[in-house]
Amino acid sequence: MRKILFFVLLIILSFSMYLAFTEYQNVLLKYRQSEVQGELFISEYRGYVCGFVNDSVRLDVYWITLNKNDFSGAIGVRNLPDFVKLEKIRLHSTVFFNDPHLKEETIQIYLKLMKPGIYRLENAYLEIYRSRENKTIRLPLGHIVFEILERKNIPKLEIKKFIVGFITPYQNVSPEYRFTIHNPMSESVSLRNITILAPGLRITKVVCGENCFLPIPPGGERNIAVVMRSEAPSKLYIIKPKIEYQVGNTTYYMPGEPYYQAVIPKAEEIKKYHR
Repeated sequence: MRKILFFVLLIILSFSMYLAFTEYQNVLLKYRQSEVQGELFISEYRGYVCGFVNDSVRLDVYWITLNKNDFSGAIGVRNLPDFVKLEKIRLHSTVFFNDPHLKEETIQIYLKLMKPGIYRLENAYLEIYRSRENKTIRLPLGHIVFEILERKNIPKLEIKKFIVGFITPYQNVSPEYRFTIHNPMSESVSLRNITILAPGLRITKVVCGENCFLPIPPGGERNIAVVMRSEAPSKLYIIKPKIEYQVGNTTYYMPGEPYYQAVIPKAEEIKKYHR
C-alpha cells in the first residue's frame, strides 16, 4: 500500500513539474515574438490607475540584450489620448540579473493626469527611431484603465507601507496589492471599498484581519491585502487602486500607491536562446 501511495505522489509531483515547465516555455515563446534582432522589449501592460488631476504616473518599459552596445535611438510616445500628457521619458539603469553578459535598461515614461473621468489607454505605443539603420520600432503599451479624480481639500488617510513591485519569470502569477493604511485624524474612519478595474483582473478577496470591517480609530492602522485572479495573464501590471472611506457621514475617495509586476525570463534562458 505504501509503494502504491509513493508512486501516486510521484506521478502527481511529475505532472505538476511538467505543467510549470510548460507554462515557462510558453512565456519564453511569447517573449521571443517580442524580440527585435537580439533585443528583448517588455512593454505591454494591463492595469488600473487611480489618481488626482495633475498627478503623475510612471510606466516602465524594459530592454534587455546580450549585445555590448548601449541602448540607442530617439524615443517618443504616440497615440496618447487627451486625458494624459507626456511629461518626460528617461533611461534608468537597472540590475535584475547581476550578470556581466546581459545589459539592461528601463525606459521610464511619465504621464500627467489631465481631466476627471474614467478612461481607457488602449492604442498608445512607444516608438524608437534609429537613424543609422533607418528603422522604427513600435512597442504597444497595452490596456490600462485610468480613473482620474478631481483634486479637493479632503481629509486623507496615510499609506505607511506598501509593496512597490514584484518580478517573476512565470506569467501565471497573479498580482497581490498589499499596504498598511494609517488614520491620522482625530475621529474614526471606516473603509468602504477598494476598487481595481484592471482589464483581465478580478478581485477574489480582501484580507485585513479580524477587525477588517470595524472603524480605524484615531492613530490606528490596518494591514490590507487585495488578492486578485488574472483571467488574461500579462507581462506587465500596474495597479493603483481607488480607496473609498467614510468620515462621519461623508464618503471620500483617494488613490493608493502604485504597484508594478513584471514577467522577465531567467538570465540562463535568455542567454541560451541568443546563442
